[in-house]
Amino acid sequence: MNVPEFRVPAFAVNRGQVCFVASLFAALLCTFQQSGVYGNPQIRTYPTFPGQVVYSRFDPDNQRQPSDYPIQFPNQYDQEREVEDQKPHVGPLHFAFDMLKTYVLPQQTNAAICPILPQTLLATLYDVADGGARMELLSALKATPQALQPIVQKQLLATNRSGVNELDYAMAYFIGADTKIQQDIYRRGVENGVSFQKVDFRKQNEAASIANRWVTDKTRGLIREIVAPGGLDPATRLMMASVIYFKGKWKYQFIDTKQALFETAPGGQRTLQVPMMYQYNKLRYGEVDFRDGNGMRWVELPYEGTNGLSMVLMVPKQRHQLDRSLENLSLSDMSNVMEQLTAPRVTNKVHLYVPRFSVYSSSSLVPVMKSLGLRSIFDRSTALSGLSNEELVVRDITQRTFISVDEEGTTATSVVSLSFVALSAVTPPPAINFTVDEPFLVMIVDKIHSYPMFVAKVAVPEKF
Repeated sequence: MNVPEFRVPAFAVNRGQVCFVASLFAALLCTFQQSGVYGNPQIRTYPTFPGQVVYSRFDPDNQRQPSDYPIQFPNQYDQEREVEDQKPHVGPLHFAFDMLKTYVLPQQTNAAICPILPQTLLATLYDVADGGARMELLSALKATPQALQPIVQKQLLATNRSGVNELDYAMAYFIGADTKIQQDIYRRGVENGVSFQKVDFRKQNEAASIANRWVTDKTRGLIREIVAPGGLDPATRLMMASVIYFKGKWKYQFIDTKQALFETAPGGQRTLQVPMMYQYNKLRYGEVDFRDGNGMRWVELPYEGTNGLSMVLMVPKQRHQLDRSLENLSLSDMSNVMEQLTAPRVTNKVHLYVPRFSVYSSSSLVPVMKSLGLRSIFDRSTALSGLSNEELVVRDITQRTFISVDEEGTTATSVVSLSFVALSAVTPPPAINFTVDEPFLVMIVDKIHSYPMFVAKVAVPEKF
């Protein structure tokens, strides 16, 4: 049975390796049956005024859809706020930096990741985690739900005001036929705008098809699969998923595109002919210096109609030393770059050359999260004791990410899912020449919160 789906309205803000790091968030999912436990949802929500939600029995003949109301995380963590850094944006930035170091940097093939999605989706488990698992979540994620909530809400509002770009977010829970979610979790999911769908994981092809159709719709067809039929089995009880979609137009347009060489290795030993875009404009430009004398150079490429989102391109000062430079890059260095993006406008005139490129990547984040100290939710039966009517553990955290950059702007989307199984069933100022003709780093930055929403390391510009 399909349950009414909430969708945040589309806001019109229209080396061989690539790594891409991004941001947004997800919530919890469920169904309604007996008192205190939800397994077959029959409730719709209708907003009356901002902040108020009225519950009513679902009328299958009434096709009204829930409209705008704030996406919120529970506000119950005062005793745990000392785990967070003083500035609200530092925790999310720290987590994104950890993902850059532990996932992006080690990759030897094209890879991409969106850090805000797993961060916020995992944060929804705080309420159902026991004491030990909750502390692991806080330590690994570097932020509580209240710190993450404004990042999405404010950026959606800021992008909506632009009128030229598009930022969209959606979340869903796919619940097994016999799985019952605790009542409080279900109600909170409804308040947070979660889409609930009942599936039978024993019918692997059908269950995967339902989830993948949802993903295809939310990513505008750019990502068509979040789970393969082989990734599901009768032990699967629940799958949570969230999607972010961004389409932005450049504030300053590229004026020319010509074929040019892109060196994928030192000394011109390996080169590609790529479409190289060019513009000459006043842009924010900066440098990061390391103790060994090397460093990185960066330039900001803003999007039209918003002060909240920009792309940041980074290249090493010493050619073909991107990996070494990223190893030396510190959290303080990243924080300083974020701060400079909100400084008064500079007057550097930049000759900017950057290749047209696209990136697609799929990965499991379980090894990364375990390396950050998050272990209980994967193997301890009581870690998520408040989630459902049986003991569940997380089997996989899957993320798929796509980004495309051309003369008009950027299209970026990412989807992340958590799959849960029953533990008993688990099978173990002068003019500056800035030519990007070598491996480089890309960031789409939320300047409101000084946070890199998307980060990409591009060694081989590819077209998909």
